[in-house]
Amino acid sequence: DIYQFFDSAGKISKLKTFEELKDYSQHNYKIAYLGTSQTWGAGAPGPENSFPHIAVTELRKKLNRTIGSLNFSVSGSWIEPLMKDYQSLLKVWKPDLLVVNLSSNDRRHRNSFDANLRKLAELNRTHKIKTIFILEAINKEANSTSIRALHQKMAQIGKAYQIPVFDLMGFVNSPEIYDSGLIWFDEFHMDRYGHQLTGKWLAEKLAPVIMGLKEKGE
Repeated sequence: DIYQFFDSAGKISKLKTFEELKDYSQHNYKIAYLGTSQTWGAGAPGPENSFPHIAVTELRKKLNRTIGSLNFSVSGSWIEPLMKDYQSLLKVWKPDLLVVNLSSNDRRHRNSFDANLRKLAELNRTHKIKTIFILEAINKEANSTSIRALHQKMAQIGKAYQIPVFDLMGFVNSPEIYDSGLIWFDEFHMDRYGHQLTGKWLAEKLAPVIMGLKEKGE
């Protein structure tokens, strides 16, 4: 797997192992993204056009802070193997904030979704890492019944652990957004325009969350 790290200058580095993150520790805030192909950036013409990168770029402008961002999302994956990756990550690099965007691929692994999501919430509580759940979006023309059931699970666990839940599904499929341009590349992946809108939307929602975190050096 290739992980994407966005440093405070906006440079994108492709890392093959988490060990390489030891060279990227000096930032006011550190954000990590856990997800699958949508979060990895499928549908965008490059990682610099993916919504995680756009969100961090917007946050740097808004907050005037150095922010290091790791996108360790894996296309085709689901929560169980991603949890193992995350546990390995914490041994060498601890984010201040973890953004979790899941549900689409977990439809085929529903039996493990609840337990692993709770395990993740407990792990971050222990490590004092702020967590955000995103209700992963799919095109509103696709069958969303199974995904909405997983969204309900995420919302329930978010409430139980006091984790904010951001509704990306509702945002990108709202009439004013859906009808504003070409949002979707296919049923599950956004086009460049969809990534742009999502990145800006996410930055607006993350800014107050990040400002509530303890800054490095305080």
